[in-house]
Amino acid sequence: MTRGARRRPGGLTLPLAAAAAALLAIATYRELGFRAERQQAQAVIAALRQNLANSRGELAGAQGELATAEAALARAEAALSVVRQRDLRLISLRAAGDAAPAVGHVLLGPATRQALFYAFDLSPLPDDRIYALWWITAKAGPVRAAIFTPDARGVARADATLPADAGAIQAATVTLERAGGVDQPLGPTVLRGALDPS
Repeated sequence: MTRGARRRPGGLTLPLAAAAAALLAIATYRELGFRAERQQAQAVIAALRQNLANSRGELAGAQGELATAEAALARAEAALSVVRQRDLRLISLRAAGDAAPAVGHVLLGPATRQALFYAFDLSPLPDDRIYALWWITAKAGPVRAAIFTPDARGVARADATLPADAGAIQAATVTLERAGGVDQPLGPTVLRGALDPS
């Protein structure tokens, strides 16, 4: 063997060490890259989950608003079905006795047996009381038409049905009753009015 062909002791050690260091650096770089990508992916997933939760909340809110609008539309259509009748009758109600100076109006639609009641300037109620609207009929006397609570402005609205077998409606009254309502008027009369004869 010639002198030039002799191997140096440890001649492969440096190249192998350099290669191992390079592989380690690459592996470390890739691991750091994977971690960064995983953190980014987790952040994106968290943001998407938050957006989904927000969207669900907005959807629930929109559904609530839609339900409210549909209820308001139904009430408006019910009111129009009464007001549009040719044979519409009116009862004007005024404060009774020492009651607060409230007023009310009842529109009667005999053709559909539906009625629409509005009142204004009603006094606020304690939690254990409610207002009741009564028909005063020719045969059965007082017949409960509706129970209701006014809003903060003292305005109230109630939809009612005309009784079928109680005889002609002669008048209407509003009384103050215990919460839940009663079958006959027991509390003080707040409003009263007779059917307009016209």
